[in-house]
Amino acid sequence: MSAKTEPNLSLSYGWEYRESGWKTGMDANLLKLGTIVQCSVINQTTTSPPESPSDGDRYIIGTGATGAWTGKDKQIAVYILAAAAWSYYVPAEGWLAWDETVNAMFAYDGSSWGALPIGGGTYTHPLRIGRWRLWDGVTNDDLRAKLNADPSSDTDGVAVAFGEIV
Repeated sequence: MSAKTEPNLSLSYGWEYRESGWKTGMDANLLKLGTIVQCSVINQTTTSPPESPSDGDRYIIGTGATGAWTGKDKQIAVYILAAAAWSYYVPAEGWLAWDETVNAMFAYDGSSWGALPIGGGTYTHPLRIGRWRLWDGVTNDDLRAKLNADPSSDTDGVAVAFGEIV
């Protein structure tokens, strides 16, 4: 029986004892986890691979990519020195990445990467929390006030004030 693929990160699992291909699949799993768990990228605007990347360099590929990155817009690229090649990961809705150049957290909403404010600001994309999606324009102060309010005085509910069930 061949390995199965789990639905969240598309990792392989379920190999039979002594099954052929488990090493390749497990190596791919570990590289993927090393890239996207606690993901930090150099930036998300670079559109062509750097000439001399270092092992583990990660980028969110900018729109209009060229060279080896052609057709990989918005994907996460990581340079693997041992393979002397780039590996690519198509993001899924909800993936997060820290952009080291602008010192900001970005979330993927299923079609684009948007900044999440830290310590203030306004969300540039709807933020999805479980089954809730917050509407654009909700600030950290709005959320903080709502969360710190006396629950007995809440007549509109968070869903009415800030979002909708999706």
